[in-house]
Amino acid sequence: MHKKLKKQMKLIFKICSIATLIIVSIVMFFVGKFPLAEGYNPFYPDVDTFFSDNYSEKMFRQIKVGDDTCLVIKMIGYPIYAKQETIGSQWIYSSDGKCKWNDFAWLFRSLLIDEKGKVSEINAQIVFD
Repeated sequence: MHKKLKKQMKLIFKICSIATLIIVSIVMFFVGKFPLAEGYNPFYPDVDTFFSDNYSEKMFRQIKVGDDTCLVIKMIGYPIYAKQETIGSQWIYSSDGKCKWNDFAWLFRSLLIDEKGKVSEINAQIVFD
């Protein structure tokens, strides 16, 4: 009986240790302290994201390939900056570094504008850098 109890206690200790490690890893990831990765905050995804003036995530989602730049500016305003590309220009609406107390993943939002002034590509992604 004594050996059986000892064996059960070892098993319980192992299970508790593994569960604790998993819980700590998940918490560290969400608060941005996981080694080699920025944390993603599912409750406040844009915690570390600067957006351009008049930017709206809801309106950004309504933009479609083929929309012209006048409509885009009406919907979400001017970009933070525009970068010249070989096939047009990239209008960038977000940047990293808003959160001053921690480093989280951020929301990258941009549009590729072709030489005719039309949206040719919509880029919305989470960046872990």
